[in-house]
Amino acid sequence: NISKRIGQSSELALTLNSYSGFFLTFSFFKKALSCNKKAMEIQKKLKNQWGIARTHQTIGFIYQYQAEYDKSIESLSKSIEIFEKIGDLRELGISLYLLSQNYYYAGDYKKSSEINTRYMELFNQTKDNYGISGSLAGLAKMAIEKGSLDEAEGFIQTGLELSEENQLW
Repeated sequence: NISKRIGQSSELALTLNSYSGFFLTFSFFKKALSCNKKAMEIQKKLKNQWGIARTHQTIGFIYQYQAEYDKSIESLSKSIEIFEKIGDLRELGISLYLLSQNYYYAGDYKKSSEINTRYMELFNQTKDNYGISGSLAGLAKMAIEKGSLDEAEGFIQTGLELSEENQLW
């Protein structure tokens, strides 16, 4: 066990978060969650708020991948609360994006759109063109669901132009 050899650290916990992605790739959900639960124990012991929030974010993604939207929303909401408190706007935006997807997949397009608009404002504030482009894609999906194809095309066109201008793809 590596933690016995080198001690517990925030880096070890983040490695466990990343390692869970490997298991997630092969749909080994229990192993992925197990890695994150160990990571959470370490982060809480170290009182690392950023690490706790990041682990909640990863757990939320795993639950989303399994279509367990209520659990995902709960975990992502915890990450959002902490990222807001510590002021990490980039990670806050990622958590908001994932939260928006949960509501979209669960069929609550109104709530998804509200959250999507919030993280788009955040990405505009931080000038994160990659995030803006992603949020435009999310808005386009919702416009399609509402049957607003012209609106969807506008979001897609704006996102493509932004991506080309900034060489995002």
